[in-house]
Amino acid sequence: MSNERPRLRQSERFSAPQHIRVTLPDDDTVSGTILDWNESGARIQLEIQEMNSTNLGTGVMVINHVDINFKKVWQKKDNNRVLIGVTFDNLSDKAYAYILSQTYAKSSYCLTEQQYNNRIWYLFVIWWLDVLKQRKAHTREDK
Repeated sequence: MSNERPRLRQSERFSAPQHIRVTLPDDDTVSGTILDWNESGARIQLEIQEMNSTNLGTGVMVINHVDINFKKVWQKKDNNRVLIGVTFDNLSDKAYAYILSQTYAKSSYCLTEQQYNNRIWYLFVIWWLDVLKQRKAHTREDK
């Protein structure tokens, strides 16, 4: 019987600490870094401290002169920066080819294996801390 770690996504994510520029719907431009990505989406750290949740629904990230359209899926604050999870939307052939060249087409010697902590106790503790944060946020709003 084989035993493999649980798959959290449909496609594997690849580390890619690359600098990008993100153009927001109101034509503001923000610097950021791709933390990891695949052909369908990415996790991005933006170089801003606060962001209105309604400020970013869609946008364009520019990396090495390639425009990649995206839709925001989630957002959270992390160490005075904003993290967003995005899915790519209406990719041009050039953008799709670029993403593939930076993920699946890289030599295995260039890739580092990500360390996952999928132990059940760890997932439970993370879930419980998130529940406590949500409760704390609701109690502040009630006052």
